[in-house]
Amino acid sequence: MVNNTMLTSGANALIPAPLYSNIVDKARNLSVFTASGVPTVVMETNNLTVAKIKEDLQVAFKPEGEKATESTPLELEGVTLNSKTIYGYAYVSMEAIQSAQNLDAILTDSFGKAVAEGIDQGMLYGVYSGTTPQEYAPAGIFNNADINTIAASTSDYDDVVRAIGQIRANNGVAATMAMNANTEQVLSLLKDKNGQYLTPPKAITDVSQIVSNQLAYDAAAGSDILVFDPSALLIGVQMGVNVKVFDGDTASIERGLVCFRIASMIDCVVLQPKHISRITGFGKDGE
Repeated sequence: MVNNTMLTSGANALIPAPLYSNIVDKARNLSVFTASGVPTVVMETNNLTVAKIKEDLQVAFKPEGEKATESTPLELEGVTLNSKTIYGYAYVSMEAIQSAQNLDAILTDSFGKAVAEGIDQGMLYGVYSGTTPQEYAPAGIFNNADINTIAASTSDYDDVVRAIGQIRANNGVAATMAMNANTEQVLSLLKDKNGQYLTPPKAITDVSQIVSNQLAYDAAAGSDILVFDPSALLIGVQMGVNVKVFDGDTASIERGLVCFRIASMIDCVVLQPKHISRITGFGKDGE
């Protein structure tokens, strides 16, 4: 149990591997980005530039012995990952640690959810001070002006099919649909005139679905839905999810507390904006 293995005599004790792994797994499963399989690259420093092709190579059939048509020269452009620090900590009393038999589960659930929610919020929307985006957080893929954006016109499957269609029209694979719990409920409750639940179109059933309440919901303004090809994004990791326990700081000594700290250094960039679709205003009042 945690009571016996969580702390050592040192002031900077690592959480045991099984619990650490559970927290990381929980965060991975709850995050839209990691659950969908967005590719990840290791960053040796706090910035890394990767290349992407601005325009795909064009090829065509040709007659035997005749000169082929030259394709547009391949033009590369750089996309830079700059690691951002996501960080949090909380104190737990020594009495609670000694008496709580389910502390493992509590810590796994709390830290896992917190990391997943923090990552998704930053990578989807960025972090703002008023209307100013903060450079210490990811830019937010919804702030990329080149992604497909659809203003919802209905509260059914139509706009989702359109979002998928826009990605496919740009030779992308619409593999994942992320929505909040309210959107999932609206779609699940769709019925025909006889009161029978509707079967979603094949275009939608072919797409993996993830529920994340980090996708905005407002009763008046409606919800955001994200449909995307995971390979259209890239996550850079300078430091993976790191969980530590501290029991030697002043607050811990004076008040009999133990500090649990979690941190990671990551970033996310868009490689293929036209392989990402955002639906806004889904399920808003009056629709």
